[in-house]
Amino acid sequence: MLNPDERRQRPANMAPREPAFVKKLEDQDADKLAKSSCFPKAGSNRKISDIDLRMWEGLFVKSLRILKRFDLYKDILENMYNREMKIDYLWCVKDLPKLEEELNHVLAQSPKQIQGSIAANRNKKDTISENSIARVKYHLYQNFILGNPGHQEKFDLNFRETIKLAIKQLCENLPLYLDRVHNEYHILFQLITESIEGGRNILMSSEIKRFSEFRQAFNIWRERLPHDCETILVWQELLENRNFVFRRLSDNIKEQTRNQGVTEQLTRGQEEDQVDIVWNNLKLAEISRKQELPQLANYYLQSVKDILVDPSTKGDVLKLERFKMLYETFKLVTKYQTDSNKIKEVNLAALEFFQNKDYDLWMHAEILRLEGEFALSKGQLNSAKEKLLQSINKNRKEAKTWISYGRLNELVFKESVDQPQSEDIDAEVKRAKDIKDERSSCNAFKGYFCGLTLNQSKSRFIMPHIFNLCKLQHP
Repeated sequence: MLNPDERRQRPANMAPREPAFVKKLEDQDADKLAKSSCFPKAGSNRKISDIDLRMWEGLFVKSLRILKRFDLYKDILENMYNREMKIDYLWCVKDLPKLEEELNHVLAQSPKQIQGSIAANRNKKDTISENSIARVKYHLYQNFILGNPGHQEKFDLNFRETIKLAIKQLCENLPLYLDRVHNEYHILFQLITESIEGGRNILMSSEIKRFSEFRQAFNIWRERLPHDCETILVWQELLENRNFVFRRLSDNIKEQTRNQGVTEQLTRGQEEDQVDIVWNNLKLAEISRKQELPQLANYYLQSVKDILVDPSTKGDVLKLERFKMLYETFKLVTKYQTDSNKIKEVNLAALEFFQNKDYDLWMHAEILRLEGEFALSKGQLNSAKEKLLQSINKNRKEAKTWISYGRLNELVFKESVDQPQSEDIDAEVKRAKDIKDERSSCNAFKGYFCGLTLNQSKSRFIMPHIFNLCKLQHP
């Protein structure tokens, strides 16, 4: 049975083995693991069952997709020829002509043809079952492909078919009790809804005057996000589908620009599409870091780096996104990077950031907080105190900074209490020590109570520290 911490950290709709498998694959060399010699063997002297082998293969392939190792994914696909894998691969790399060809072949089959295909290829993996979540997703992909001017009627027909098939799947597979199936269908219906919304927006993209309606829909999308406990695959499917919509809209707007001439409204629209794509990738980098996938987080950070360092984007439009990139890079490097040169490089980037007066004070305060917490983790108490106090002076309303300040003073107070005291200690020295201990404990209480006031939802994490301080003061 899991302890409460493990239950809290595990993603809600993810099988127990999946998060650990993806993390293990990222930590190791995926190219070596992809060799046939590294795969578990099933034979007369096998140590694992055929079911476990198939599960291992499924986890490996799914992990390659999550980690963006499409080179290895394609190699496995060519050896296995699994049609579902092929469609999934074509969608991930956005090879739309080939994807449309495959989807037309699969979705044109009637139920009888599907059943006959399954019976004829029972031992093969190139069939698509009639009733599967995968088949619903193929209709979903079709919504994006048909989202072009001139395909309004086909889009509406495919939309109705997608909804009917999804509801049929839900009714046939709905369990009698709440479990991960509910979460899967919840995400599936959200993907369907956004494919319809995105497809219709693309259909309307020829009407430039209605671009303000796109902005309203995209603002709603930013509020409609999965929970942090959802798997990275759920976040990828949702946000990368949105990026596809943004790019299609941007391409259509550029086409209108070439036909009608550049206008201020069109240029502004392109900047806003760029902001949304960058925002999504930075969010994926944040979730990847939180789920302990540093290489994937770095992949998303690198995908936005060129846009954010481009001199043409140095205005206020992407100011928040540039700060977010530095923030995520700092968190990633200080947690996972052991190379001192890389840490120095990030510190120099932070110094350049402080010298730029275009940023807000709270942004400077956040980077100072990260520097203080990093120094605290390395045991550099003086440096940590200096950075945290600078951060508090710039922004006194950040709970995380106050909590870190309280933790720093608690550590100082605890070290002083734990030191053995000599009986022949001088009275003045003892008095100075008592004053220092009292100051440290007061600052620790101040930090924790300020953090508690600013973020009451974290009270269950802060109160144990306060009780521990009381215990240290009055053992």
